[in-house]
Amino acid sequence: MRGACTRRCWRRRAPRVATFHAFCQELLTRFPVEAGVPPGFELTETQGVLADTAWDALCAEAADAPGGAVAAALEHLFAWAGTYETARAAVMALLARRADWWAWTEDGDDPVAFACDDLRAFLDVDETQEPAAGFLAAQREPIARVREALAARANKGDLAHVEAIDAALATADPGEALETITPAFLRKTDGLPIEQGRKVNNPLVKALGGEGRAQQFVADHFAVAEALQLTHDALLRRDNLALGRAWYAAGHRLVEHFQALKHEQRLLDFTDLEWQAWRLLNTSDHAEWVQYKLDARIDHLLVDEFQDTNPSQWRLLRPLLAELAAGAADERARTVFLVGDPKQSIYRFRRADPRLQDDASRWLQEHLDAVAVELHASRRSAAPIIELVNRVFDGARVATSLPAFTAHDTVRTDLWGRVELLPPSLPDADDEDADDDAIPERLRDPLTEPTPIERDERFHREGLAIAERLGALIDAGTSIGSGDDGARARLGRA
Repeated sequence: MRGACTRRCWRRRAPRVATFHAFCQELLTRFPVEAGVPPGFELTETQGVLADTAWDALCAEAADAPGGAVAAALEHLFAWAGTYETARAAVMALLARRADWWAWTEDGDDPVAFACDDLRAFLDVDETQEPAAGFLAAQREPIARVREALAARANKGDLAHVEAIDAALATADPGEALETITPAFLRKTDGLPIEQGRKVNNPLVKALGGEGRAQQFVADHFAVAEALQLTHDALLRRDNLALGRAWYAAGHRLVEHFQALKHEQRLLDFTDLEWQAWRLLNTSDHAEWVQYKLDARIDHLLVDEFQDTNPSQWRLLRPLLAELAAGAADERARTVFLVGDPKQSIYRFRRADPRLQDDASRWLQEHLDAVAVELHASRRSAAPIIELVNRVFDGARVATSLPAFTAHDTVRTDLWGRVELLPPSLPDADDEDADDDAIPERLRDPLTEPTPIERDERFHREGLAIAERLGALIDAGTSIGSGDDGARARLGRA
């Protein structure tokens, strides 16, 4: 009888290199039903037209229901902003940060109400109270004593304050009364208590007929002034809550219009990729199964340029890392490697946060016994470049926004280098002298002539200056590198 011979075979998978968005797109393409996205969706990189259409839909909704919540929210924003464009930009700002909005309100059945409750608690606002009325009711007696003292002293400034107090106490509207009485106690310039003439001294004691009355006047004045400051602060916090409520309501509805437009066209954008992938891996009914399927395929995970990771991407990585941590004791040799330099974070416009690198480092050390390796010696930069880096990033202004900086060095001590600072491009003199109110020579025909767009050419000119300087270095045969790596500067790919 011939024995059977068995052999275990392994299929080696090639490394998979992808961006965050490509990974998310592949994940959602594999599991569209589980993720709740349209199967066969397309990715859009241009959102301007969709955003404009969503804004038009929002305004149309407000016009169709002038007494509705959307109309009230927009009206409040227009009154606050003063201009249509400023109000529109404010609402569009929430659309641009919709991933943060979703993450913040994901636990609330009503996102706007959830956000307002959070904001109300943060601002410490009690909407059942009227701050102005409460102030007048609580301070009426000390206000009366201050008025009596000011009238007794009877100089010009004091009599003006007496008139303000009388007018305020005679006003039925608490808000108007508050505004009227404020100049009698607080300075107009900075809102601090008036101090001139509010010190116990011989002239004040003589004018009020005794030191006790002078001390009472000073104490009453500063007590009322402090209560006024607290009342104005309470009103400001209440106004901010009302403004936030209007912004949340209008912005959330704009996001809903925007998402509906994409859904109708079976489109997703980069924000959708990150958010829907995160939901698939964390909150969907299929999260554990999808995590298991992914974990079976991942032995080694490397994330480069981690300093440009945004909060959504970090939240997306967490379940993958958690699976690695849960299976750390199995027979598979698995590794995680995150690399980044906070100084090189350039994607703030896509919500990149270099501080996440410290958070990720701590998480890996706590859950995977990872080791943080810091490299401070460059292997490609010349000494003058490193010296400039040290000077810039060791400054106080940069230190407030980045983790602690350690001075850098270079192993290329023999490498020649130089730092040149080109002058910034200034606005054209014609731009500064332009008269915005000048009457045009003729009216533009909007049917045949597009609206003229004024472009700021300064960055373009700075780009040309850099290109011109690089061209000069190439034409001069400037040497770069040293030894076997040395060569003349030339055009080419990096």
